[in-house]
Amino acid sequence: MFSIDISDGPLDLMIDSLIRDWGIMHGEGFMVLQRSDFVTSNNLRGEKLIQTLPLHGHWLGQQIRQVLYILPGENNTSIIALCAVFTETGTPIGERVGRMDERFDRIMETFEWTQTPNLLLREENRHFEEAGGFSIILPESWEAIEMAHSEFKVIRGPFENGFMPGIQFSITPSEDQLADFVDTVLNELSNHFDNFLLVYRGDFVTLENLEGEKVIFHLTTSGGAQQRQIVHFFPGKNDRIISAIFITLLQAGTIFDERFSRMMETFKWESD
Repeated sequence: MFSIDISDGPLDLMIDSLIRDWGIMHGEGFMVLQRSDFVTSNNLRGEKLIQTLPLHGHWLGQQIRQVLYILPGENNTSIIALCAVFTETGTPIGERVGRMDERFDRIMETFEWTQTPNLLLREENRHFEEAGGFSIILPESWEAIEMAHSEFKVIRGPFENGFMPGIQFSITPSEDQLADFVDTVLNELSNHFDNFLLVYRGDFVTLENLEGEKVIFHLTTSGGAQQRQIVHFFPGKNDRIISAIFITLLQAGTIFDERFSRMMETFKWESD
């Protein structure tokens, strides 16, 4: 699975930041097993990470072993290639997994840029959602589309790695304080999904200094899909709260998190 994102500074500092954020989100069960330089056959220099993430709830006793290749591109972009293997917690890394690591290396050594995409968030790409009175800047190749049974347009990215990322918005009338509203949402999710797992909850501030909350949780749908959901909540005037919901697959791990946060930093109310 591949993810292309913006990196403002040197690659090693971006990776330091990613590791720090993953450690905060996953706690003691998160472990970096290896961090090393990686060079492709055409001499593109990046880094390779091997790490483990713990699973909980329905997946208690299992972990995801991730091998990530982070390679720089032009236009302040970098690419993350993710290879993941499920293993039992405490199980030694056997010969089979070792062979898979070698296979991943051989594949990624063939990587080369044919064209580096431009993912910079430009003001001219700001989408204005008139029905909701808010706006957000979209990356190049993302679009806002009408969807049946959706009050607002859905923000959708290009299809990649068998998955189409997207953001859905919902505005709820509420006289509650934001923290109390988020408490209620999380309690309802916990009661509805037996294997609901809250991974992260913290403050979030936009570039316009709008203060909100960000939560990350895992769950399995009634259809059996294992999801990782990231939700940003922002207060508005006239007793209403907006939720921006991003859904990805559990096995994708944190690969889309940074891109989504950068987009949500551009959120602002236009008429409220």
